[in-house]
Amino acid sequence: MRPFLSVFWCCYKEDPADEAYDKGLRSYERYMANHQPEYLHDTIQNFQSCLDLHLETRRDSRARREPDSPDLSEKIVRAYLMLTMALLSQYEKQPTLANLQHLARVEPNLFMEWGTKRPRNYTYLSMLYNVATAYNRAYLQAISQPPPSPTSPSDPANDTWSLSPIDLYQRAHIGFGQIPHALNAESGMSGMSSMRGMVLSRLANLEVLRYYERGATYALDTAISYFKEAVQSFSILPADRLLLRECLDILATAYYKRFEIDPARNHQDLDNSISYYRNVQSQYNEQHGAEKMAWIKCSHHLATMLYKRYEINLQHNHPGPVGNGELPANRAALEDLKNAHDVGKEAKNVLDALTDDIISRLGLRETKEHEDKLWGVLAQHSTHTSAQSSRQPSPTPSSNRIRRKQFKASICCW
Repeated sequence: MRPFLSVFWCCYKEDPADEAYDKGLRSYERYMANHQPEYLHDTIQNFQSCLDLHLETRRDSRARREPDSPDLSEKIVRAYLMLTMALLSQYEKQPTLANLQHLARVEPNLFMEWGTKRPRNYTYLSMLYNVATAYNRAYLQAISQPPPSPTSPSDPANDTWSLSPIDLYQRAHIGFGQIPHALNAESGMSGMSSMRGMVLSRLANLEVLRYYERGATYALDTAISYFKEAVQSFSILPADRLLLRECLDILATAYYKRFEIDPARNHQDLDNSISYYRNVQSQYNEQHGAEKMAWIKCSHHLATMLYKRYEINLQHNHPGPVGNGELPANRAALEDLKNAHDVGKEAKNVLDALTDDIISRLGLRETKEHEDKLWGVLAQHSTHTSAQSSRQPSPTPSSNRIRRKQFKASICCW
């Protein structure tokens, strides 16, 4: 009787690959419940074992010139998907080079297996987005950290294969770039506008980082184009308002950066920058703790831009230094000065009300220094403008030059 039962059990015992897959699922559920790293380690091991067994079956079948069965193809895709998800969780928890390289070796195979038969739901889009986000994070880390010292010991994982900043940028850009095209094919899906806006915003931020890293002016043109599309894509739903506000804030900065490159050619960009800063500044709540830092920085930027436009218009109307007793002829310039003064005063009052400890904790030390310098310039100009209206002597040419130097120092906080 026992030999018969043994043979019966052997015939109906679960496939080892399926058994490994089930173990992987159980381990992943435990990890998601308590985030213990040992469960994630077991998850990756089990899904990798499952995948290896399925790939071995495929190799044997192809050696016999047999096509893949639909069941085997589906199981391989499923194993790649769960392994990629686990590796994404591992990199999110520990963003190390080794973990990223493990992900980079696996995830391309998932999309290759999917091919043109990708699922008609958010699974494909979310995987594209999450993988691209991982590369985006690594790219930001790579360009913000100094290169390793030639005398420092090398990372063993680097000895055979390494992901350079340009590799990370390209992988992130390709991943994000595929999503809008995929969204076009999923026209019946809800939430498309929000996802399109997020992806376009990510692409724009990548280009801004590219500009800061390499000084590539074309990257700013591309970033602004992506940002403008993103702004149009975000809906008016409350869930999108924070994303829209962040997008507008960075778009305003991108416009100013492009203006700085060639003020004569890109003069309209200064107007655009001011317009977007005004828009987003009104959306921040300066009394709200979580938003106070963003409101202060945005207000400082807006005041700086308004003063910059005032100075340009002043120079345009008075090619030489303003002589004693002369009044600026451009009323728009005076309006910019008044607005810059009012916005700057609001920002300075909020900053002055914060303790040194809070300023340091919020990372506002440098902003406060620049705001104090800007406020000194604004107060001096406003005083002299009022004095001129009373036919009192105006600033001397030397004091004008001093204020221009102070202004240049005040805009270095971006």
